[in-house]
Amino acid sequence: MDNSIRLLEFIFKNAKMGSETIEDLIDINEDLKFRDELIYEKETYDDFVSKVNKLMKKMGKEAKDLSFFTEMQSYLMIKMETLKDKSSEHIAGMLMQGSTMGIVQITKKLREYKDSDKDVVKLAERLLEIEEKNFYELKKYL
Repeated sequence: MDNSIRLLEFIFKNAKMGSETIEDLIDINEDLKFRDELIYEKETYDDFVSKVNKLMKKMGKEAKDLSFFTEMQSYLMIKMETLKDKSSEHIAGMLMQGSTMGIVQITKKLREYKDSDKDVVKLAERLLEIEEKNFYELKKYL
């Protein structure tokens, strides 16, 4: 498997996890302004999932969805983390931690797969920008 496919699969999993995490948090959140931010971020991640699917299809491949175990683990972690504190501040902090992990991972993957197709690299760089933007937007809610 070439590095372009590996990088696309990484982008897919990163964006899919972001989308599904935020989807779980939207219903928990009670702040309408913060809800709008969450919806915007979820739609952004969903757009990446769609773009990856199109690029993979063009390459004759299909993105592998998140495993049931990964989804369940994320869901349970969210439920436990928000059991006592459902505030926007707490949820924003959780998402900022996720964005920080995403920033680190994307940066490493870009270095590791630097010989990937230029469109795939651009998509990864765009996801990095989005993760950085999300981090700073979420700071407003701390």
